[in-house]
Amino acid sequence: KDEASYWISQGVCLERVKQNDQALACYDQAISLEPSNVIAYSNKIGKLVGLRRYQEALTTVAIGLELYNTQPALNLKWKKIMHYHEGLAFFHLKKYEEAQQAYDKTLQIDVTFASALFNKACVYALQHNKASMLTYLQQAIDQKPEYRQDAPKDEDFAAYWQDPDFLALIDGWMVILFRFAYCSIAKWLREAKQNYRLNKTTNSWLRTTN
Repeated sequence: KDEASYWISQGVCLERVKQNDQALACYDQAISLEPSNVIAYSNKIGKLVGLRRYQEALTTVAIGLELYNTQPALNLKWKKIMHYHEGLAFFHLKKYEEAQQAYDKTLQIDVTFASALFNKACVYALQHNKASMLTYLQQAIDQKPEYRQDAPKDEDFAAYWQDPDFLALIDGWMVILFRFAYCSIAKWLREAKQNYRLNKTTNSWLRTTN
């Protein structure tokens, strides 16, 4: 088991320096030493998706997920990530229904997984399902506010970039901030005007009395 962990660590290091084939070989070595090592499978799947080897990734997903059928006590974290990468592979293959099903399985394990929520919103956008897109985009933003800035730049949402409901969801915080700033400035101007009038009246009174 320690030896398998060593090869997984080597694979992660090799990924960081873009030695992708060598990284995959390390994950395969870890699997050969410990066939039930779901971390090695998960890392391999993620790398295959990153390399756009989607069919190969899906084949590896099926093998990795089968381990959970025979060993249900395995850490569900890696099952979640396998399903997430499964969704990515289906998405890039334009198999949107299968992608949604994979993301749903991810969210069954972790309902707060922001990336899966965001990706479901992306798929719904491409399927022209506006209501569901807005629902999942809001949930994604609730978990990870950075998605508020990402969505207007993501081509998957291009059809909605000028949509009032999409813009309200994306720009809502800016509107609130603007209104707060406007109200604060308006209040300051009112007070300044009142002070000016008061000072002007006082100065006039002083000139008269003098």
